[in-house]
Amino acid sequence: MSSDPSRFADEIIPKPLTCEEATLFLDENKSALAFRYIPTKGNDKGKQFLIFFNASLLRLFQRDGLKEEWYELGKKQAAEMVLIVKLSKPVKLGSQTFSGFWIADRKF
Repeated sequence: MSSDPSRFADEIIPKPLTCEEATLFLDENKSALAFRYIPTKGNDKGKQFLIFFNASLLRLFQRDGLKEEWYELGKKQAAEMVLIVKLSKPVKLGSQTFSGFWIADRKF
């Protein structure tokens, strides 16, 4: 997996207002791969991340030739290479929380 977000910059959206909106763009209609997120609390406060859903991360991996049956191993390898900073970490959108895959946004 390429760690260069410029490869898919046109598929990165601003932070959705709700979990439903994130699901619509990243999972259901597949119009986006990730959204930008900047935590306001904790150790990651102020750092910039790209948040992926399971389905959108799989789509990104498949572009690099990874077959679906190797997806779990691919996520593990990406985490070991520090491409994925956090596996399945909660993200709060509005009043709801969901788990996503956090990748450092190297754009900044």
